[in-house]
Amino acid sequence: MRCRLTAIDPTNPDRHAFREDGAPFTETEPLKGAFSSALKRAAVQFGVGRYLYELDSVFLRLEDRHYETSAHKDKIKIKSITPAGRTALKDAYRHGLMRIKETHDLRKKYRKEPEAQNGNQADSSSQPGV
Repeated sequence: MRCRLTAIDPTNPDRHAFREDGAPFTETEPLKGAFSSALKRAAVQFGVGRYLYELDSVFLRLEDRHYETSAHKDKIKIKSITPAGRTALKDAYRHGLMRIKETHDLRKKYRKEPEAQNGNQADSSSQPGV
């Protein structure tokens, strides 16, 4: 499955850029899974959604009954997610996003500043015209 995203300059429709990427069919819902992965990969090339790759997978446990199922040819198929299931997913993703934000904030905080040339910082008061 291949996906192409096109960004168009709103001030000049003749200016545009596109990014394209692909992904294989997945085991569960092959077409939807492949399309979602290809779309995500193409978006990341524009710098959109890079954090999605840092999110941990979120699962709903069978025991919590957060979704309605139906039996189909010896397989259980998920029909819909209950309101409690939606809440559980939102809470899990919110927690994951906060973890990512905290990680990025710490990286910024402790990132070393580049050293000035020759290891000396220039004093702006000694600069001509300053």
